[in-house]
Amino acid sequence: MQLIFALPFVGFALIAFVVCLIVPRWRSYSIRALVAPVAFGGCSLVGLLIGVLAADFAASLLHARESVRNALPYFGLLLFPAGGAGGAYLAVIVVHFIEVRLSPRARERLLRGVTGLVVLAFVSLMSLVAGANLLPHAQDTGPFLLIAAASGLIGLMAGCASYWLSGKIWRETFSVE
Repeated sequence: MQLIFALPFVGFALIAFVVCLIVPRWRSYSIRALVAPVAFGGCSLVGLLIGVLAADFAASLLHARESVRNALPYFGLLLFPAGGAGGAYLAVIVVHFIEVRLSPRARERLLRGVTGLVVLAFVSLMSLVAGANLLPHAQDTGPFLLIAAASGLIGLMAGCASYWLSGKIWRETFSVE
């Protein structure tokens, strides 16, 4: 259930990250574009929880009738987007605070490192899914661990290659600000 909730936010974050990397003027926003949607998803759940608990507490203080008590948890839905927007805003401020204190060279290395980690995670996951589909009867621990290790190794090689290539390509294409 949590994966179903988080998948759209992570997918949107990856798309926004790649778009910000492709467009040279938006490149400085790429890490913030990666962090903001995920922070929105996580903090929106916190806002929903606070809203439901506050509504329940208010209903118990007011000694509300059962019909009013059943309607009050919908108040939590009002805080769902508010909590998400607040959390995303704070996450962007924290990332900007860190980025401003870095030198341009360190900022470039950070961006290359984040790109490498994104590629590592994506390639590892895709190769794990492909390996599990190729060997559907690998339900034992041994073959599955072999598939997982190979997936991790493939992802690690892809992440290192993207780190190396991104530095080479970005130095040739973009000037370091």
